[in-house]
Amino acid sequence: MEPLTPDFRFDAELLEERINSLRRVFDELEFDRGLFRDKLRERGFEIRKIALVKPSHSVELLAVDSSIAKAELRFFALWALHCVVLRACFDGGTHRDPLVGGEIWYRNLMYDSFIDAGQIKPYRLVDEITNNIRILKEYQSLRETFMDLSAGGCDVDYLLVDGSLYTNHGKLSRYGGGKALEEYRRLVEMGRVVGMAEDSHAGDLADKAGLDCTNLMLLDLILDEREYVVHEKGDINVCYLKLPSKKLSYTLEERSPSLTVRWEFPYTGFRKDLETLAYMWSREGDLLHPQVYPLRVADYLTRRVKMHGLLEKLVEENNLELRYRDLRESGL
Repeated sequence: MEPLTPDFRFDAELLEERINSLRRVFDELEFDRGLFRDKLRERGFEIRKIALVKPSHSVELLAVDSSIAKAELRFFALWALHCVVLRACFDGGTHRDPLVGGEIWYRNLMYDSFIDAGQIKPYRLVDEITNNIRILKEYQSLRETFMDLSAGGCDVDYLLVDGSLYTNHGKLSRYGGGKALEEYRRLVEMGRVVGMAEDSHAGDLADKAGLDCTNLMLLDLILDEREYVVHEKGDINVCYLKLPSKKLSYTLEERSPSLTVRWEFPYTGFRKDLETLAYMWSREGDLLHPQVYPLRVADYLTRRVKMHGLLEKLVEENNLELRYRDLRESGL
């Protein structure tokens, strides 16, 4: 041990050595693509291929996302949420982007905005309860907007949800989802609900192939463009699809890289829907992202209202007591 002085030191040579050892691991990495394709097939996973099918009619979509903030105080916690449901129609033609200009492939963009706040009771499992609140508000808002449009004669083709339906259902089941779990079930029963994850760290499918990595990494390495694998998990079909390269408006490159995504369908017979959504994604040139434009815009709109700032203002104006860790002050 070293005497404690303001001149704190660490072993810089050891750190550099460890960093260099990691580089060697990357350099020596070898991967037999054909071997792991065979391993996946041996374990019952079929590698299929889709066509990018232009829909024969206009496609109506509803997308939902939300931003939620929490404030943990001395004796209780608060939450505040902004949820946006976005309507968009894909008709195969180009239209002006109402947010930033330029061209998009969607028309009739409309939105509903929902803001809510409350107190978390009891003060335990704050993160889990906050997640339950978020899912409840998202799914409830999406379902109610769908019902309102249906009553007005608008037939919605797809209900798009940010994130993994499978993961959300699992968390709700583990942490007393209550109303949120009931709302989840009501939503998926409506049909054509699609979950689009921005990212995934799941590795269960890769484990079955005998590889220590994420499912997305494995399938990005072994799939050709437009190939996909379905992992059936209960009533949910978790689909890993390698989307093809495409031209992007903001780069001089001829084509973008291909992109492997995780899209989920809580119903059977979804192949045609997968092809339709993949075609729509392939036409979008504004951003390389695993979600389609309407879902990305819903996400953007939720962040236009700074929920953390609203909670901070509430705490300040009411002189609410902070947690001990937030009471530290310095005389420097």
